[in-house]
Amino acid sequence: MTFHVIIPARFASKRLKNKLLQDLGGISILERTYQRAVLAKPLSITIATESEVIKDLALSFGANVMLTSGEHNSGTARICEVVERLDFPPDTIVVNLQADEPFMPSDFITKVAAKLDSSSAEVATLVAPVKTLADFLSPSIVKVVLSAQDEALYFSRSPIPYCRDNPTYFQNSWRHFGIYAYRASFLRQFPNLTPSFIEDIESLEQLRVIWHGYKIAVAKVEDRIGLEINTQEELDEARSLLESM
Repeated sequence: MTFHVIIPARFASKRLKNKLLQDLGGISILERTYQRAVLAKPLSITIATESEVIKDLALSFGANVMLTSGEHNSGTARICEVVERLDFPPDTIVVNLQADEPFMPSDFITKVAAKLDSSSAEVATLVAPVKTLADFLSPSIVKVVLSAQDEALYFSRSPIPYCRDNPTYFQNSWRHFGIYAYRASFLRQFPNLTPSFIEDIESLEQLRVIWHGYKIAVAKVEDRIGLEINTQEELDEARSLLESM
């Protein structure tokens, strides 16, 4: 199995200024995320950005960079541009690694690619068991309901599946990790898929895939150490975690 990794890296960040440039253990968040991708040994890694600042940072640590349009409204759209410009063959597997994931286990990257490689689905992603009631109820933790074939039936910020007779029951529930593998053929179609109302109300782009009838294969993993970084509090927590490792 072979695959490519694309890291969409938008400079602007709403909750943490210059997020990807922030120091985390002596290097930037972006470089630390890039290092996770290197450990997965893909055929190539491309950092895709609209920003000259991000481009210069990525070049400083030896990464391949592609300057993309500033009009993209999501990382997936940015990846679609890269796939088109690099002219990947239709069956090429492309992993979308978010730039603010400096603790993403490298084996998760290979596992999501392997799941897609062994599946007939157009997209693959990862889930782990929900461990606490607080996580089950939290809208920041996306939950997933799976089919018997381990394909995603629905994603939601709400607690699903909901137990009518015991609303605090969360066993056999799954939380989603925002890492995806796609076939290049699907990424060429994605820009033509119209957003659905469920995507809009949940603010979950992956619902567009299900809405239009495509399959998302799901691989199960154990929970991971670390977190994505969106706020100053999460950055402080990440720095403390890194010091303790």
